[in-house]
Amino acid sequence: MKKTGILIIGGLTVAFVTSGFFMFAAEDVAVITRVYNEVKVKPEKGTWKDAKRADKLTNGDNIKTSEKASAVVKFLDGSILRVRPNSELVVYSDRSGTKINKNVQIDVGQIGFDVRKRKEENFSFSSPTSVASIRGTDGGYSTDNDADRLLIDNGEAELENKATGEKVNVGSGQTGELDKKTGNLQSRTQSPEDQNQMNGMNTDGPGTKKKMTIEVQMPDGTTKTLEVEYSE
Repeated sequence: MKKTGILIIGGLTVAFVTSGFFMFAAEDVAVITRVYNEVKVKPEKGTWKDAKRADKLTNGDNIKTSEKASAVVKFLDGSILRVRPNSELVVYSDRSGTKINKNVQIDVGQIGFDVRKRKEENFSFSSPTSVASIRGTDGGYSTDNDADRLLIDNGEAELENKATGEKVNVGSGQTGELDKKTGNLQSRTQSPEDQNQMNGMNTDGPGTKKKMTIEVQMPDGTTKTLEVEYSE
């Protein structure tokens, strides 16, 4: 039977699952909780290496997935990213006390997300051509040669054309789309194809999943609870 445990040492929380453990430092903003097939990570000033479950992510860290690979990333605020195959992204964070503004820059590919709404904190996704501002929302975001798409299941968000500054609101059951060839930006009711794409974005991948809860002690002494998934 798999055992779990939590140990707090000098203001740093350690959580472990038999063969592995999670340790969070003040600069950490997220942890990789699931890796399937070939996933790579790279610090802002470093080289690519194979990603592993429990790898921590800090400002400027890169992630990329191969053709049949996927990863799940969980932020300390509980927000979840599901990185789909053939995707490349960079995690950026800006700390101010206990508040962390987060931006995930996606160069190519698609992600599913479940973003927790936190007062006075911002969470956004961006590509070279658009910015999606998220407000306690779940859905998906993708970018390819033809378009950027923001698909919302529940909640609301905003999609902006970087070139013009034009913005559209995207609500539950809607898709925001920026056509890269024409520059047209629109928000529309999701089609069955949109819904299939969004469902695919929010699939973790094969394997049996279990959950564990980690208590993370923040720099100001407060404690946050982080629930992570892992595979046996």
